[in-house]
Amino acid sequence: MVKIEDKDYTLSLSDDGILTSVYHATDFTLEMAERSIADKLSIIDCNKLYPTIADARSLKSFKRNVRQRFLRQDSLTGIKCCAAIVKTKVQAVMGNFFIITISKQAQIPTKLFTNYEDAYKWIGKF
Repeated sequence: MVKIEDKDYTLSLSDDGILTSVYHATDFTLEMAERSIADKLSIIDCNKLYPTIADARSLKSFKRNVRQRFLRQDSLTGIKCCAAIVKTKVQAVMGNFFIITISKQAQIPTKLFTNYEDAYKWIGKF
């Protein structure tokens, strides 16, 4: 396993090829997004695709400029599918909006979950 720990997020690539992002910050900024994307690109093989889990349960704010940044090609590099884990209805609303956008622009299968077990089952289909 490869792991990068930052005060605002933790990225890991498991031995079975699952990329996981756990966001610790409540308000994710553009600067944090830039760091997390650079870190992700440093641990993956950019010629491969990885099932991805994004644990966003701590996030309260994900501003438009941050969402747009995560939709740029370098951010999407290596993502085969994305299971996003949320815990509140506000996060689900934000997540559903992002899913609609990412599905249209990047055509990456993306789905919301409230727990890891269901997320792992779903990404296992890819």
